[in-house]
Amino acid sequence: MRNFNISFFLSLILFPLLLGNCQDEDFTTDSSYKLTLSVDTLSFDTIFSESLTATKRIMVYNNNNKSIRIDKIYHESSVKCFQINVNGKSGSTFNGIELSAKDSMYIFVQARAEKSGKEAPFYVLDSLVFLYNGNRQDVKLTAYGQDAYRLKGFTIEKDTLWTGAKPFLIFDTLTVAEGATLTLQPGTKLYFHNNAHLQIKGRIIVNGDFVKAPVLFRGDRLDYIYDNILYDKIVGQWEGISITKESTGNIFNGCIIRSCNTALRIDSAEIDQANRRATLSNSWIHNTKGVALKATNANIYAYNTIISNALNANLLLQGGEYLFNHCSIIGYPRNSRFNSSVVLSNYELHTAEEALIPLQKADFNNCIIMGTYKEEIKLSGDKEKGPFLYSFRNCLLKSADLESENASSDTLQEGDDQHPFVDNQWNGNPGFVLVDWDNYEFDFRLDSTSAAIGKADKSLYKQFPECRTDIYGEDRASRDSSDIGASLWIKEEAATDEKK
Repeated sequence: MRNFNISFFLSLILFPLLLGNCQDEDFTTDSSYKLTLSVDTLSFDTIFSESLTATKRIMVYNNNNKSIRIDKIYHESSVKCFQINVNGKSGSTFNGIELSAKDSMYIFVQARAEKSGKEAPFYVLDSLVFLYNGNRQDVKLTAYGQDAYRLKGFTIEKDTLWTGAKPFLIFDTLTVAEGATLTLQPGTKLYFHNNAHLQIKGRIIVNGDFVKAPVLFRGDRLDYIYDNILYDKIVGQWEGISITKESTGNIFNGCIIRSCNTALRIDSAEIDQANRRATLSNSWIHNTKGVALKATNANIYAYNTIISNALNANLLLQGGEYLFNHCSIIGYPRNSRFNSSVVLSNYELHTAEEALIPLQKADFNNCIIMGTYKEEIKLSGDKEKGPFLYSFRNCLLKSADLESENASSDTLQEGDDQHPFVDNQWNGNPGFVLVDWDNYEFDFRLDSTSAAIGKADKSLYKQFPECRTDIYGEDRASRDSSDIGASLWIKEEAATDEKK
């Protein structure tokens, strides 16, 4: 009898709860109860045709004390660009979506634009519409699409000219075959997929205009890794450019190479004094996961070029002959570094191979070599393996040890070729316009506090007339004095007048 009374008593308590669970939730039909959407516009930056973007999300909140049944969620436009996922289901129209009181849900959106057949970017506009209780709310969906030449495992086997009409989207390895020349006109843009690589067995000629229409080498991710940081600002987005032993006579003028693993690797080959392996001018190599410029037994000339923010060395030169005039070699990356900005050696480091053709010459004139390390120059040569010659003249250098060594060495006459350090500025303030680690923003032009101002050797321009103008086209020779580095300091009043 007692068991019966207990069971009866429990049934009286649980029956209303069970009955409540069997009934519908309290859905309101009152139009004054509205949803809250996390954004009113969802925008995708330029997207390549036929490529699916990363996912963005819309949050839908029901902050009311009653549930809402959304009659319909749908695309307003017939343009098939945006792909929608609601509650784990993909589609273009969703009916009868229920959202409980004080609850929320995710809507995920991706974009994939069809080819337009046009060279210019095109604008795509759509709306994601929500209909419920006589209410209409929407989120605008926008994107700029861009047709691109898509190349996968492609080899250029004959002389080829590329222009900036449409970008080139590169997967796997793009190879310039031996005997072929690839010429890139101003404004040409090459976007490389993850691990993609440019291999030059023949020759490349880059004819960019750094100020007006640079040639661009970068990764293909156009979205953000953080709310305010683009993937393009993160190292290791693609592999880089390699020049094989067969290749010579390469020219990189007016280009930007950024955010890869090794920006430019030049393999060992016998040196031809009459034909350089590569010439770099009026360019910027920036933000690499490994070495920015790695050369083994090569002869290279670089002028008016910025090489910056490699996590390994900016320059790793092993054997060969090198000349750098008016270059800025700078190690201020946001991430931790593990080498000096400039490393010179007359043998190949970290290998068990025999000694290389010795480092005959590495000359730096009117250059900035600065960074966050105490010692931004590492001399790793072994004179027992052969000659190890280098010189730094009229440069701004960061190295406490070398400054001390230079000051205590026997004084030689200025201009003596045997003296490795002549008229340099040591450990001064480089005075760069912008070093913003939080936002990955860098501008390595000089400001008024720079120790590089007025310290360059103007006589250099007689021997190297191509250095008369800086990376931005400003005339060095017309001034009473010139500045060290790739760019001149522009007085504030002069810059203000130009803007007016």
